[in-house]
Amino acid sequence: MTLYLWDASVFWSAVEVRGGEDCWPWLAGRLSIGYGSLRRHGRAYLAHRRAYELTFGPIPSGLTIDHRCHNAATGCPGGVACLHRRCVNPSHLDAVPLAENIRRSGLHGAGAANAAKTHCRSGHALTVDNVMSTPDRRTCKACAKRRRDAHRQRTEVVRT
Repeated sequence: MTLYLWDASVFWSAVEVRGGEDCWPWLAGRLSIGYGSLRRHGRAYLAHRRAYELTFGPIPSGLTIDHRCHNAATGCPGGVACLHRRCVNPSHLDAVPLAENIRRSGLHGAGAANAAKTHCRSGHALTVDNVMSTPDRRTCKACAKRRRDAHRQRTEVVRT
């Protein structure tokens, strides 16, 4: 028998609900990166995102779900070993922009460490005027310009 974990009553039956402000660990499937996971129509979904939706409604566009319990745990190793990744306690979950999620996490991972950098590899300051941002990357404008110029020079030599 397969549990249809998308339904609220069945979903919550796969959670160890604890008292107080404790984490509520997801007891069903997990991804290799440690997050609780459930499947629907052949697609994997993160359990903490579903817990948020069941409690608060749809996740607003452009936002991601942040585990406040992880942010407060200074001794957490982060990564796959992080037990907070299994937490589905709605009072521990916030919908925030990705950049805020990374900022809140302190230095619990590579993304947060990169977000905390003040200079690129070439030593250029990563200021508002010198950074191009996408949801998952910051790029130094000075270095990007240098790469474009070098590429143009290479292709001009080939054309002549």
